[in-house]
Formats: sequence, structure tokens, C-alpha cells
Amino acid sequence: MISIDVLLVICALMMILGFTESWIMWQFKNILSIIFFSSLGVINWSVVIINICFLLLSMYIFVIKITNKNVHIAITGPGCVGKTTILKKTQLQEFIKNNNFELIDERDYIEGENNYIKSLKGELPFIESQKMFFTNQAKFINDMEVLDKYVGKNVILDRHMVDSFLYGDVLIEEKAITDSKEIKLWKRLKFWNKWFLLTKPKLDLLIIFTVDNYAKIRERRINSAKNGDQRRSLENQHIDLYEKFYNKYNQNEEWYKIAKKISKKIVWIYNVKTPGEVSNELLIELKKAIKNN
Repeated sequence: MISIDVLLVICALMMILGFTESWIMWQFKNILSIIFFSSLGVINWSVVIINICFLLLSMYIFVIKITNKNVHIAITGPGCVGKTTILKKTQLQEFIKNNNFELIDERDYIEGENNYIKSLKGELPFIESQKMFFTNQAKFINDMEVLDKYVGKNVILDRHMVDSFLYGDVLIEEKAITDSKEIKLWKRLKFWNKWFLLTKPKLDLLIIFTVDNYAKIRERRINSAKNGDQRRSLENQHIDLYEKFYNKYNQNEEWYKIAKKISKKIVWIYNVKTPGEVSNELLIELKKAIKNN
């Protein structure tokens, strides 16, 4: 049987190697040890003091592990608001290149035939698309950590996992997910992915990119579909659902609480001006994030 001290050593090694989830386990062990030995008839103060030292050491290591060496930024928001288009502007691409940024694009997993497209076609239940989003977004967050710690890169995520919590809740509210097993699966996905995010370093900046009314998104969606965008054409078959997604960015308190927990700063940018003005606004926020790091 593994002793409590062996467990402590394993947790310490896991944390040092990057498995910050083990911090909770380590802290739990230390607190229980302190309570147990303090409650004995004859208090073993040396053991209590040792465990307090372990507790403080673990907190110190944890703070080091969750501190970004470089800048972590995510730009997210409702679909079809123009965030990816703005990011492609020359001045932003030059800024990304000149400031050692790696841009991780959501299109890497939503383009082509995938579970999201199959869900829109009715070939798979929507819960399968949510599983796909969480899986790929978790991979991108892990990639961001690797690029930070081992490559020395600043990172911008084009979309963040936090959106998937909002989308899944809306799918259930709007009866797009009704099967009891799928609802239970959604609750498990929410729980474990919240846990996943809370064990990761906080974003230096979360930018929520949106517009001031849904009519602009609807117009962009229709135009994209006319230009041959298959994904937009399929999404437009559920266009009222995407309006619900848009509205929930301002209404869903649970989503916003998660967003605040996983980021040091949140900025809203409204894509209602000229592309040049909006890209300048975004550029100012990116420069601030670098300066404050």
C-alpha cells in the first residue's frame, strides 16, 4: 500500500513536471496531516511543522507553475462577427510576426468534414460537436503552454474553450439536446473542462469580439453562404439558434464567471467601425498586454 509520504513525493514530482492538477491533491494531504497530528492527545509538533512547510512549499511551486513566462491572449465571441478577418489585416499580421506571437486558429478543426458539420446536417447529435470542441480547444490550450514554456512564444488563440460552456447550455435550453444520457454527458463535460481550465495558467487578456446587434451577424452569415461557404450554409439552417448564442454573451452569468476566473483581464471590442479602426483598437489592447506582462 502507498504511504502518505510516497504520495507526497509523487505529487511533488508531478507538479514540477507540469501536472499542476496534483497541487490540489498535495494540499489536501498536507491539510489532513496537520489536522490529524494536531488533534492527537500528545501533539507531535515536529510533524505539524514539517507539513506546514510542505504546504508553503507547494504553494510557492504552484505559483511558479501557473505564471506565464510569455503573453497568453484569446480572442473569442459569437460566430461570424469578423474577428478572424480582422486578425488577417496586414498591420496585425506584422505585429504578430514582429512580437514573437504564434496564432492558433480555430479553423484548423472546424473546416472540412467533422462532427460539427455532421451535427448541423443531422447525422450526429449536437453533443458530439460539443465533445469535439472541448477536445480540440483543450489541445490548443495545452499547445499554448508548450509554446510558452519550451519554445518561448507569445500565443494568441482565435477562439477559446470558454465559449463552449455557453453554447452547450443554449443547446439544452433550446431543446437541441434532449436525450437524458446526452444531458448527463454534457454536465460531465462541463465539470471536467471547468476543472481543466482552473488548473491552467490564466490568460493575460481575453478579448470578446462582437457587434452591437444580431442583424449584422445575420447579414454576414447570409453573404458567406451565398459565396459558397458550406459551414455557414448549414449554420443558417439553424440561424435562430445562433441568435440565441449571440444574446447569451450578455445574459449568461455562469459563462461570464468562468471567463473572469480564467483570465486576468477581459476587454470587449465591438466590430462596428471601419476595419482599419477596429484593427487599431485591437492592436492597442495587444500592445497593452505585452507591456503589462
